[in-house]
Amino acid sequence: LPRLADGLLVLTFQADLLTAWHQAGIHTAAALPGRPLSPFHLLVQTARRLAIPILDLADTAGRIKGGELGLRAVMAGPTEVIRLADAFNKMTERLRDMLDTEEERNRKLAQEIVKRKKTQEALRESSSVLNATFESISDGVLVVTGNGKTSHYNSRFAEIWSIPEH
Repeated sequence: LPRLADGLLVLTFQADLLTAWHQAGIHTAAALPGRPLSPFHLLVQTARRLAIPILDLADTAGRIKGGELGLRAVMAGPTEVIRLADAFNKMTERLRDMLDTEEERNRKLAQEIVKRKKTQEALRESSSVLNATFESISDGVLVVTGNGKTSHYNSRFAEIWSIPEH
């Protein structure tokens, strides 16, 4: 168990080292002339082979999160990373399509709201003119619905029939 803990510490250290190397632009490690790479260096190169494309993908994800929705993840590295980048690109494309659809829907709703407000204002104006005309008639007018209920009457009608103001 202590070896496992030591191994985890080494792996954690290596991930931090790989991140630092990646940020510094260091992408290769070479053996000294005539000497093969040690198992440690082979492990580091293998880890970097996976880590660098994943770090690139994480960087792209962060930039997309910041609003750069036109970005695409680089399709490089081992097959697993390429599949992950492809899935990420498809997900981002779908998100862009959904946002475009939502923006179009919002634009249409905004146009509909403007149209309805204009219609409501026109109705208020028309109602105001009709009301003024209805009240200015010198005759008493009573409006009755199709089923015999009183709908409206003007003030002259109320005056003629002594109906209290409503």
